[in-house]
Amino acid sequence: MTTRLLVALLLVLVTAAPTVADEPNPFRWPTHRQLADRLSDVLVGVQIAAEFREAWREDDRSRALRCWGLKNAIGYGVNEGVKRLIKRNRPDGSDAKSFWSMHSMGAAQNGGEGWRLALTVNVGLLRMGADKHFPSDVAVGFGAGWLTSKICP
Repeated sequence: MTTRLLVALLLVLVTAAPTVADEPNPFRWPTHRQLADRLSDVLVGVQIAAEFREAWREDDRSRALRCWGLKNAIGYGVNEGVKRLIKRNRPDGSDAKSFWSMHSMGAAQNGGEGWRLALTVNVGLLRMGADKHFPSDVAVGFGAGWLTSKICP
């Protein structure tokens, strides 16, 4: 996939995002939202650490670690920029950084198969459970994470 295609897809995602969302959230936890928020933090940390560990174990460790750092720097940097441009309110009203879910993006770009794929899905569910994101925020976050994971396989 070329850089131009990645940029074009990213621009489509950003321009399609409404600044105000009125989506139903069937995954919101009526209680224990703070627990869901903390669990999602932990699961993303596990994903990032597992990906780092895999890079560390590669035969060409230097290249693998550079790739790991590059995709994370690009993913998190672009995500923060988009959040500042879109200014979409969170479902709980805490701030205007809902679009797109940085946790979902981070889990997807550092995810994998098997148990790590299950962690990625659970991160998205927990972000909605914590009432921090709308389903579309999580879906686009997963998509952006998948795209950035392709930058440096």
